[in-house]
Amino acid sequence: MKRYLFGVLGTLAMVGIQAPCVNAATVGTTLGVSATVQATCVVATPSALAFGTYIPTAASSGHTTISVTCTNSTGYDIGLDQGANATSVTARQMINGSALLNYTLTRDSSGGR
Repeated sequence: MKRYLFGVLGTLAMVGIQAPCVNAATVGTTLGVSATVQATCVVATPSALAFGTYIPTAASSGHTTISVTCTNSTGYDIGLDQGANATSVTARQMINGSALLNYTLTRDSSGGR
């Protein structure tokens, strides 16, 4: 009887050790997504425009870049006012104390819109 009981317990122990058989399946589907992109533009602060040392008998020039980044191909225009010391955009003036110096702003031929 002991032999029979031992044999049954051994068989049950072996059956209990085996992992159950599990079958898994992958199912795919399409998930729709959408977004509305708001029309906005961001203007990066340009570096200061420095003309260097002023020599009355020679032309002076300086360079700076105005960068605009827009979403969704949003159109934009860049406009510059007359500045702090002039009365129009065609008569811009820098000031140092009471001395005024006329200057103009132009867009180079390779850049921008």
